[in-house]
Amino acid sequence: MRVLIISHMYPSCVTPVGGIFVQKQAEAFVDAGVEVVLVNPVPWVPPFLDWHPRWRLFRQVPRREQHHGMTVHYPRFVELPKGLLFSSVAGRFYMGIASLVRRIIKEWRPDVIQAHAAYPDGVAAVRFGNEYGIPVVVTVHGLDLYYTLNFSLACEHSVKYALSGADRVVLVSEALQKNYGIEQWIDLDKLSVIYNGMSFSDIVTDEQDRDLGAEQKEGRYDRDNDGDEGCCDRDNHGDEGHCDRNNYGSDDAPVLLTVGFLIERKGHAYVLRALPELLGRFPRLTYRIVGDGEERARLERLAETLGVRSHVVFLGDLCHRDAMGEMAGCDVMVLPSWDEGFGVVYLEAMAHAKPVIGIQGEGAALLIESEKVGITVPAHDSQAIACAAGEILGDRELARGMGRRGRDVVLTQFTWEHNAERTIRLYKGLITR
Repeated sequence: MRVLIISHMYPSCVTPVGGIFVQKQAEAFVDAGVEVVLVNPVPWVPPFLDWHPRWRLFRQVPRREQHHGMTVHYPRFVELPKGLLFSSVAGRFYMGIASLVRRIIKEWRPDVIQAHAAYPDGVAAVRFGNEYGIPVVVTVHGLDLYYTLNFSLACEHSVKYALSGADRVVLVSEALQKNYGIEQWIDLDKLSVIYNGMSFSDIVTDEQDRDLGAEQKEGRYDRDNDGDEGCCDRDNHGDEGHCDRNNYGSDDAPVLLTVGFLIERKGHAYVLRALPELLGRFPRLTYRIVGDGEERARLERLAETLGVRSHVVFLGDLCHRDAMGEMAGCDVMVLPSWDEGFGVVYLEAMAHAKPVIGIQGEGAALLIESEKVGITVPAHDSQAIACAAGEILGDRELARGMGRRGRDVVLTQFTWEHNAERTIRLYKGLITR
């Protein structure tokens, strides 16, 4: 079986952790014997913007690379800064990849086209599918429903075009169907819920965690892939001393961790506002934040205002291996994110036997609650976060029980191998019908 994947979310040196679920699923496909070619469009950047650190990184992304037995293409398309003219991205995205995708289809003849996100990826995938008579599967991770669908009339039409035109639509959680009423304009027979997963190889043992700490102190942050050497070196904009991993997980110096882009809906600010109360009980508590984004300066100011800055460590973007080292070293992973499709980081924390705190009715909430692997709280509620974190940190037996259950659940039900098996079965059903 040959699968052509179109996704703008695949990791690169610009966002080494962002979209890691796309990479991990593709790797699981390859391991299961599926041939994969992946198209990951990135913004075209003119040379005169080399002065800007982020835009300069886009220019360093290779045009093509081999990774884990698959070919990954990085065509360029015109994307404007700060989401300008967002309603027209789908057209520019399609034009940027059209010649490459047509060549791949004619020469390689894929059996299925998989798009991660309806907009703009799914719009392009459906157009190619219609043009060449190839089944199309669109996976919805959440952004399409809580943001793009409501951004403009043009975006609404594009999202509905992609989802109604796809042969199958995959949702990464039941919450996406429950919260957004997608069945009102898509045939329920086209919908499937397939949770994201976690790889055994990503679990960091205690010995590996110590090794990671030593490597990080030496400043080594290379990604474990076949891309250009040094492409994913960090620019070292994290807090000074952020690699000091001593006292992780000790009773008197507990560690909270959040992994996610620094954007408002991830809820970092509510964790910060919970810290004064938590520090009253756990004076040596540290809150470590993996990720970067537009909210960083505001969050740093908020930490200063709350008087908790010395207990907060902004790590910036980390490569996936280093982020997993942070998972291994924390006591509780808290992601109070709303409008969350699922959240692979919950699974990653659970696989490391860490209790998790999430938001009621969002993403992985059903899993967290039914399996008793953590606590869910109302959205936008710092007091509830403080109570939940305090309950877990104050009861080591409770925390260990949550951690054990979480690890067992992930390793028996939520690996990328399970995800790939279900998705490949879906593909085969489309090919043989």
